[in-house]
Amino acid sequence: MLDSVFSGLCEIKDAQHVRLFDQFGNQYGATKRWPESLEEQRAEWAHCVSVASSFGLGELHEVWIESRRLTVIDQIDTGVFAALSGKNGTKGMWRYQLTRQRQRINATKTQVI
Repeated sequence: MLDSVFSGLCEIKDAQHVRLFDQFGNQYGATKRWPESLEEQRAEWAHCVSVASSFGLGELHEVWIESRRLTVIDQIDTGVFAALSGKNGTKGMWRYQLTRQRQRINATKTQVI
């Protein structure tokens, strides 16, 4: 299932880098030549969770990072994260595609039961 989600994420326009990983640091798929390592992305996520917690904002589901390129780290399932990065990314389109992949995962869960 995660292979098809990964391939769906790779088709997103202007997403030059795609990575799927879990909370334990296992990588399920990644495009080559990511600017950051998996450990750096997990550390960014942990820092953002810490900041959200310290301000009492509740559970964190996604982080958008804007600099020379756009990066999003999104929790697409419990303990499973997708990271997208690229120049000229369109936030609305990326958000829509991430939601579609989340729906695919949720639809498959009921079939397994």
